[in-house]
Amino acid sequence: MTTRNLMMSLLLLAGIGSKGQTMEEAFKNPPAEAKPLMIWQWMDGLVSKEGITADLEAYKEAGIGGVQNFQVGGPMQGLAKDTTNAIGSERWQRLMRFAIDECRRLGLSFGTHNCPGWSSSAYPAVKQEYAMQKLVWSTTVASGKSRTRLIMPETEPPYSYYRDVAVIAVPDQDSVPMSSIRNLTGKMDSKGILHWKMPQGRWRIYRFGHTPNGKTNVATSPESGVGLECDKMNREAIRHFWESYPSILISLAGDEIGKTFQRLEIDSYEAGGQDWTSAMPREFQKRRGYDMLTWLPVAAGMTIDNKASSKKFLNDWRETVTDLFAEHYYGYMSQLAHEHGLQLLVQPYGTGGGSGRFNPINTDKICRQLAADDPISAEFWTNPTNWGWNDVPRVVDATRRAGHEIVYAEGFTCWPLYAWKDDPARLKAIADSAFCRGINKLMLHAGAHNPWVNAKPGMSFGMWGTQWTPGQTWWKDGAKPLFSYFARCQALLQRGVYVDDFKSRDASLTTDAHSIHWIHRRDGETDIYFVANTKDSTLMSHVTITSTGRLPEVWDPETGNMSEAEIWKMADGKTQVTLNLTTRRAVFLVFRNPTTETGSAKESFSDDITDTIPITGTWTVGFDEDKVVEWPSLMPWNESIDSDIKYFSGTAHYEQHLYLNELDRHYRYILDLGEVKNLATVRVNGKVCGTLWRPPFTIDITEALLGGDNLLKVDVTNLWVNRMVGDEQEPDDVEWSEPVAFGAAPNSPTIGRFMKEVPEWLSQGQPRPSKRKAVVSFKFFEKDTPLLRSGLIGPVVLKKTAVLAQQPSVENELWIKYGKHPIYGVLSTPVNGQKKHPIVIVAHGFNGSHHFGRSYFKMLNEMGYMCYTFDFPCGGTGSRTDNNTVNMSVIDEQKALETIVRYFKSHSDVDKKNIVLLGSSQGGLIAALTAASLQKDISKLILEFPALCIPDNWNSRYPQVSDIPDTTKVWQVPIGRQFFTELRNMDPYQAVEAYRRPVLIIHGDADPVVPIDYSRRAVKLYKDARLLEIPNAGHGFGAEDFQRSLACIRQFLCPSRHAVINGVPWYDQHGNVVNAHGAGITYDNGRYWLFGEYKSDSTNAFPGFSCYSSSDLATWRFERVVLPVQKNGILGPQRVGERVKVMKCPKTGQYVMLMHTDAMDYNDPHIGIATSPAINGEYQLKGTLQYKGKPIKQWDMGVFQDDDGTGYLLIHHGPIYRLSNDYLSVDTMVARVEGMGESPAMFKKDGIYYLLTSNLTSWERNDNYYFTAPSPAGPWTRQGNFCPEGSLTWNSQTTFVMKLPDGTPMYMGDRWSYPHQASAATYVWLPLQTNGVRLSIPAYWNAWDVRTIAPVDPLKECLKTQVNFSSNDIGAKTTIPFKGRRIFVTGEANAHGGYAKLTIRNQKGKVCVTTLIDFYAKMPEQGIRYASPILPMDEYELVIEVTGDRSNWTDKRHNLYGTDGCFVNVLAVYNE
Repeated sequence: MTTRNLMMSLLLLAGIGSKGQTMEEAFKNPPAEAKPLMIWQWMDGLVSKEGITADLEAYKEAGIGGVQNFQVGGPMQGLAKDTTNAIGSERWQRLMRFAIDECRRLGLSFGTHNCPGWSSSAYPAVKQEYAMQKLVWSTTVASGKSRTRLIMPETEPPYSYYRDVAVIAVPDQDSVPMSSIRNLTGKMDSKGILHWKMPQGRWRIYRFGHTPNGKTNVATSPESGVGLECDKMNREAIRHFWESYPSILISLAGDEIGKTFQRLEIDSYEAGGQDWTSAMPREFQKRRGYDMLTWLPVAAGMTIDNKASSKKFLNDWRETVTDLFAEHYYGYMSQLAHEHGLQLLVQPYGTGGGSGRFNPINTDKICRQLAADDPISAEFWTNPTNWGWNDVPRVVDATRRAGHEIVYAEGFTCWPLYAWKDDPARLKAIADSAFCRGINKLMLHAGAHNPWVNAKPGMSFGMWGTQWTPGQTWWKDGAKPLFSYFARCQALLQRGVYVDDFKSRDASLTTDAHSIHWIHRRDGETDIYFVANTKDSTLMSHVTITSTGRLPEVWDPETGNMSEAEIWKMADGKTQVTLNLTTRRAVFLVFRNPTTETGSAKESFSDDITDTIPITGTWTVGFDEDKVVEWPSLMPWNESIDSDIKYFSGTAHYEQHLYLNELDRHYRYILDLGEVKNLATVRVNGKVCGTLWRPPFTIDITEALLGGDNLLKVDVTNLWVNRMVGDEQEPDDVEWSEPVAFGAAPNSPTIGRFMKEVPEWLSQGQPRPSKRKAVVSFKFFEKDTPLLRSGLIGPVVLKKTAVLAQQPSVENELWIKYGKHPIYGVLSTPVNGQKKHPIVIVAHGFNGSHHFGRSYFKMLNEMGYMCYTFDFPCGGTGSRTDNNTVNMSVIDEQKALETIVRYFKSHSDVDKKNIVLLGSSQGGLIAALTAASLQKDISKLILEFPALCIPDNWNSRYPQVSDIPDTTKVWQVPIGRQFFTELRNMDPYQAVEAYRRPVLIIHGDADPVVPIDYSRRAVKLYKDARLLEIPNAGHGFGAEDFQRSLACIRQFLCPSRHAVINGVPWYDQHGNVVNAHGAGITYDNGRYWLFGEYKSDSTNAFPGFSCYSSSDLATWRFERVVLPVQKNGILGPQRVGERVKVMKCPKTGQYVMLMHTDAMDYNDPHIGIATSPAINGEYQLKGTLQYKGKPIKQWDMGVFQDDDGTGYLLIHHGPIYRLSNDYLSVDTMVARVEGMGESPAMFKKDGIYYLLTSNLTSWERNDNYYFTAPSPAGPWTRQGNFCPEGSLTWNSQTTFVMKLPDGTPMYMGDRWSYPHQASAATYVWLPLQTNGVRLSIPAYWNAWDVRTIAPVDPLKECLKTQVNFSSNDIGAKTTIPFKGRRIFVTGEANAHGGYAKLTIRNQKGKVCVTTLIDFYAKMPEQGIRYASPILPMDEYELVIEVTGDRSNWTDKRHNLYGTDGCFVNVLAVYNE
C-alpha cells in the first residue's frame, strides 16, 4: 500500500467525515461528495448553450453532485450530428468552457473522459509509432543457404509503420529444444537479407517485428475525434497523447482545473489487446530474468522444450503486459493528472478481445498504481440483470485491497430492449443491491445532453439506457426524492471502513429472512449497518448483531428521520432488533451511543388500523390539453377507449372530495392509494402531503385533514412508453434509419431506429408538423408494442390508526355570525382536560384561505393553545365565507377579525387574558390594525412578513383617486375600487405605535413583495417587539424556514422553555439531568458543544467526560461520554479528571481536549491531552501535555483560543502557556500572572484580554476576581471583583467564558454540591458587561433569554400555588397536586439548608421524575430552585421531602465547609 493510501485508511479509521461533518449532520445534509454523479453524454456535436444550462440546472435542483462528460459518436451510437461543433474546434472549446463555468456557478463538479468516445485513449494526433502495437512475423523455410531474403511481415492498411524486433531460426519442426534455437537478429541487413550459413537440415526462420494494431475509437467517438489508440505500455507514447486531447481540456478549463474540473476518466477498457511495445524485450528481461526473443516462436505456434515451458513463457509475457499496462498507462496517467490538479477516475476492468493474444487488464495491479484519491469504479446494469454484477465483488475487493474505501460505480446501464421502462421504485431497489455489495458512489448511466430545451423527453444516449434525463415524465416529482435517498445512503456508506456484508463468513449480523441483504461499516466507535429488504412485499425480520452496549437507532434514508429502534433487546453479548420493512425498503441501523439499558419497552408491532374508509364516488381526472373526464370508478389509462388517455404519458390530476363528520386527533389518518403506476403526489386541502414514488403508496395525511369537507388531489405520473407507442399511430415527421438489430441479445432482435438527421422543425424550434408529442433521437417502439399499465388504479382507502398523536385534539368547523355572510373557519382544540385554553387566531394573506392556519395546529395544540383559522369575507377566490374578491376591503377584514376576537372573548372555554393574533402578509396588516384597536384584549401579536407596505404600494400606483379603475387584477385576482380608495389616508404605523404589548415579527431578508425595511421600521416603533430576520427567505417560507419560524413562535409564546434558568438542574432529551461540570463550550457547525465532568454522587473519582449539544444554550441533547475511564494511566480507575476543555485546531481540523488529571489525594497532577476527528466522537487519550520535553505537573487549568487561532493553556497561580500549532504540546510560557488563583478563564473584548479566577476555597463559593492585559503575554493588572462584594460571584465559581453570537461574553460558573455533584450541582451562566478594563455582572438573573440578553420571568404565565413549607425534620414532606406540562419550585437557599428529594408522579402513580435539590447557599438567595423537564399534559403530584442529608466536605488541609443544617425552605410552586 502506498503512503498516500495508508494515510487515507488511517483517516477513515479515525472516523473523519466529509468536511468535518458529524455523522448526523452528513445524513441530514449530505455533502457534495455523497451526491450521485450524472454521466452526461454530448451526442456527436448536437450541443447548445441553452441545453447545457437547462440540463445542469435540472441536475442541481434534483440533487446531483456533478457531471461526468463524454463526447459520443459513431454509427452504433447515433447518425444525427452537428459537425460545426467538431472535437477540438473553437466552437466546441467554447461550449466545453461554458459547461465548466455553468458547473461552477451551480456548485457542481465536472469531469470528462480522457479522449473522445469512451475507450480508451485515442485521438487523431496519435502517430503510428505511438499507437498500440502488435507483434507480427513472417516465416521462411530454407536449407543450405548463406544468404536468404526474409519477407517483411504484413502490416494492416493504411498503417505503414513497422520496426523489426528479432530474427530467430529454429529447426523446421513444431517442437524443438531451446538449445537448437538461433538468434540471428544482427545478421539481417537493411534490405532484409539474412547473412547466415545454415547448418545441415531445414530451418524455419522467423522475422519478428511490430506494427500498429489498428485499434481506434471509431465505434464510440464523433468522427472529428477518431484516431489511433495510443501505446498503453510506452510512457513516451502516453505523454505524446497527453499533449493532444487532455492538454486541450486543461487549457480550455484554465483556472477551474482542480476546482470545478476535478476528474479525468479512463472508462472500462474496450480497446482490445496489445501484446507489444518497443521496450518489451528490455522490460521482459528486467521483470522475468531471461531473454524473451528466443522464445518468440511460441507466439507463432511452436513448442519450445515442452508444452509446460512454452505455457510458462506465455504466462510471463502476459504478466509483463499487465504490469506495463498498470504502470505505464494507468499509473502514469494518474501521475500526469495529479500534476495538473486532477483526479484520474478509473474503471479497472474490460476485455482484451479483438487483436492481441491475451487480456492486458489486471484489476488488482491497476488499483495498486492509482493515487489514494483517484476514484475507482465498478459497473452494473439494470437489464440484463446479470451484466456487470458478477464483476462488482472483484472490483470492490481490489479497490479495498488498494486502500480505497470509496467505490464508484457506473450504474444502471441498460439494454435497448428495456428502454424507458424503469421508474424510481425499481431504480432504488437496484441501487440498494449495489450498496449492499460495496458500492458507495453512484454515477448514473446515462443522461444524454438535450440540445432542444423545449423537446421532451429529448436526446437519448443512442440505444442505451437508463434514461436519466430531465425530460423523463417522473423527473419533476421523482428525481429529487430518489437522489436525496442516494445521497443519504452514500453519506453514511462513505464513512469509516468496511467490516463485512451479507456474503461474509462469520458475519457480524444474522437474520431470520434470506431476503435481507446488508453491509456493515465502522466509523470510529460507531457501527453502521445498511439493511435492505429485497422482497416485493412487507417483511418483518429479527436482525441480530454480535455486540452490545450501544443503543440501536434506525435512520431512514428516504425521509432523513432518525430514531431509537422501536423493538430491541440485548442479551448474551448480542443485540436483536426487530424491523418491519415494507416492499424494497432499506434502513440504517446505527450503534453510536453507549447505553446500560437492555431493551425497549415495546415488544411487538401491532396492527393498529381501527377503521378503513373506502374513498368512492366520482373522480375528476384532468389530462393534458384541457382533457378532463369524470370516472365513477378508477381504471388504468391504457385500458381506456379514448386514445388521448390510452396513450397518455405524463402527469394526470385526480380530484375527489372526502367528508369527515369529525376529525379525531386521538388517531392518525393514513391514505392508501393501492396500485399506482408509477408516482403520486398527494395534496389535501391545498397542502402538499408528499410524493409517493415506491410501493406501498401510503401516506399520513392527518395534519392536512379538516373536520368536514376535504379536497383530495392526487397527481399521478406514468412512464413515456405509452405516449411513444401512441405516436407510432401517427405519420412520421422524422427520417429514421433502417431497423437496427441487436446482436448481443438472443436471436438478434430488432430494437429500433436511429434519427438519421435532425429535422428542421426541431433544430429551428418550429411547431411540430404532426400530432406526435414525444421527441426522441432513437425510436424504440412500434405501433403494436404492448402498453404499460398506468395511472391511479387503487383501491383508494383512508385508514384510521390508533396511534395517539403527541397532543390529542379535536377539529370542528365553526361559523361565526358576521353581516350577510357568516365567517367560515376551523377550530382546533387540544384534548387535555383544561377548562380554559389560550387561543391563537390566524389571519391569512391576500387571496389565501383558512388552510394556511392549519400548519400551526399541531404545534399550538401541543402547547395547550386553541387555534382558529378562517376565511376573510371576500379575502380570496377560495373563501367559503364569501369569494367575491371584487368587494375585498382592508377595513372590512379588520372588522371581521374584531368580530372573531369578541366571539372568543365571550366563550367560557377561552382564557380571555391570553388571546393571540397571528397574521401573515395582508393578514399581518389586518392583525396589526386589530391589535391596536383591541389592545386590551390581545395579549400578544405575531406578524409574519406583514404587508405594512400596502398603502404605500397602491397610493404610489394611483396618485389620484381618479386614477383608480373600477376593477384591478392583482395576481389575476379581481379587486374592486373600494379596496384602494380606503387606503388613501391609512397609516399602519399609527397602529404600530399604539399597541404596547409583546410583538414578534418574522420576515425574510429577500422578500420581493414586502421589503423587510417595513418590518425593521415597525420593530423600532413597537414598545415591546422582536424581529427575526430569516436569511435568503422570500415572501412565504420554505419548509426549513417555516420550521424555524415555528420554533421562534413557540419561544415567544412560552419563553421559559428556551430561557437559561440558573441554579436549577437542566435536563437533556432523555429527561436526565445535564451532568457536565467544570465545563467549557465549543461553538462548531452551528451548535454549542458542552464538555464537562460527568460527575458521580458516590465518588470523586473520574467517571468520564460528557458531551452535550444545543442550538440555543437552553435545551440540551446528550451526545455521549466522549472520554470514558481508561484501563490504566492518568485517567485510569481511582484517578481524578477535571476542568475539561475542547478546542478545534485550525491547522489540523482535529478537536483537542485538555484536562487536569490527578491522583485521588491530588499529589500527582498532569495536564492530559486527547483528540478526536469529530467534535462528538470518542476522544483518544494521547498522554500528558509536554513543555520542554517534560509533562506539565500542575492542576486547575483553563484554555483560551485567540482570534488568530493561537491556543493558550491557563494554569492556577499564574502560568500562561502558548500551545504549538497543532495544540499537542507547549511552545513557550508567555506570562506568569502574580496573584492569580484557581479555575482560570480568559476572553478578549475590544482588544482587551480579561482573565477571571477564583480564590482557593475548595468547592465553596467566594468572590472571584479578574485581571486585564493588552495581550496574553501581559502585562497583567489586577482589577478586583467582577460581581458585587459579598455576592460570592452569585454563589458560583468561574469555569469558562464563551462569546454569544452578538459578541457578548457569557460567564459560566459552577454551583458545586458535594457529595451529590451529579444530581444536585447546578450552573450559573450570566452575561458579562465590559467598559474598558471594567468588568461586571451587576445583577443576578434567575432566568434570561440569550437572544435578547435580558431577564425573563418563566413564572409569569404559570398558575401559582403557595406552599410555605420549611422543615429540617428528616422525612417531613409536602405534596402538591398540579395539572400541566411543567412545574417550578421557588424557595430560599441559605447557610442552614440541606437536600430535598423531589418526586413527580402521574395520575397512574408512575414516577416521572425524581431528583435531589440542594437548599444550601453561603449567601442567602431566594428564587427558582427547581424547573422540571417538559412533561406530557396530565395530572401529577409533586412530593418534596426533607432527606436530612447535608452538603459538607473538607479540603486538603481538612478545613470543613458547607451547611450547618438540613433545612428545606419552599415558598411556592408554579405549574405551566
